[in-house]
Amino acid sequence: MLFRPIQPSVADGHKELAREAARQIIVLLENRKSTLPLKRSDFTSAEAEAGQLTGLKVALVGPCANNTNCHIGDYTPKNDGPIITPLEALRQRIGAASVLYAPGCPADIGCNGGPCAVSCRCVNQSRFAPAIAAVKSADVVVFIGGSSALAEWMEGEAADKGNLAWPGQQEALAKALKAAAGFKPFIVAMAHGSPLVSEWAFSTADAVLNIGYGGQAAGLGFVDVLFGEPEGPSGKLTVTYYKKEQLGDFMSYNMTGSLGPKGKTYRYLTSTPYYRFGHGMTYTSFTYSKLVVAPRVSSDPCASTVVTVLVTNSGGAKGAEIAQLYMSFANASVPTPPIKLVGFSRTPTLAPGESAPLSFIVSAEHRAIVLDYDFSQALEAGTFKLNVGGRLPQGAADEGVLRGSFENRGEGPLKRCSSA
Repeated sequence: MLFRPIQPSVADGHKELAREAARQIIVLLENRKSTLPLKRSDFTSAEAEAGQLTGLKVALVGPCANNTNCHIGDYTPKNDGPIITPLEALRQRIGAASVLYAPGCPADIGCNGGPCAVSCRCVNQSRFAPAIAAVKSADVVVFIGGSSALAEWMEGEAADKGNLAWPGQQEALAKALKAAAGFKPFIVAMAHGSPLVSEWAFSTADAVLNIGYGGQAAGLGFVDVLFGEPEGPSGKLTVTYYKKEQLGDFMSYNMTGSLGPKGKTYRYLTSTPYYRFGHGMTYTSFTYSKLVVAPRVSSDPCASTVVTVLVTNSGGAKGAEIAQLYMSFANASVPTPPIKLVGFSRTPTLAPGESAPLSFIVSAEHRAIVLDYDFSQALEAGTFKLNVGGRLPQGAADEGVLRGSFENRGEGPLKRCSSA
């Protein structure tokens, strides 16, 4: 036997970890009028559990609500049990009678040449009517769309998208469902591994979530966040959601914007995208205080700087925060990014009023620059400015971000530090 069998107790722990991971990758992009979290008690009751439905109903619609291919990335093995979809998880949480499901999209031959139960591509509008009927009979609408790396070659190896728009007729479906929903809460969740953009959804939906590729426990993690049980979302974007005019020529690798649009990646972009790198909302709020930077001055080029901050849950719900530390070095002898991420750290789950200290280390590697003439890494003397908060800083007037600085007067090649 080449591998030791996994014991059931270990497998159960792995499954719980998968659920936690699926929950923590979810990024809340919008939450108008505090639409989320939903209250589970609104959908279930003793009578409902006995088969006599008295609670509200959810219309769960969209091509990724019950399509396992939407929730796993490229080269994903399926070895440890079934993938739990949002439909399965929601039925488990509030009862099947409280969930009205309709994918809204037709079956399609698109999964590596084989049939798909439901296509992420949503190739036509032939199945809109059942989804619209479900919405009209429900009290809350949850639309789950997205793309697929494994099945339909939208994302993954040897797969490129020509634009960032939602695949096929997904946006048309969502618009039709929103029209049928009227003033009912309308929640949009998109499963994908790279940005999918809908200006209409970003400005119209009551709540918008990026649920990524949640893996085997994707549905469980999503439903946990939907109801804020055991906690709400804490994820932050690892990419920028660009507007069309910000993309420029994909054949150009110029990042600074000197040869095209106003810069690429969060380090150089100067115009406002739909959502910035590092964006992510929670069901509560957090404040930052007691920023300490030590040492403030050093003559050792290899010295590290320790940054500590206190994060406090200043809202009304429990939650966790991911703090981000950004640095800039404006006086280098060669061009450097105006800003770059040098660290991030997640608090434990905090009850309202609770605080947690977080620390970061800014190493010599973080301060190193790349010399033009030989592409070696070097350390230069200067002042390094720091920004720490729950997002990418948005100018000097951003009151939610703390600012500090330190000075390092040492110089020399970076390789000297690694050999010291």
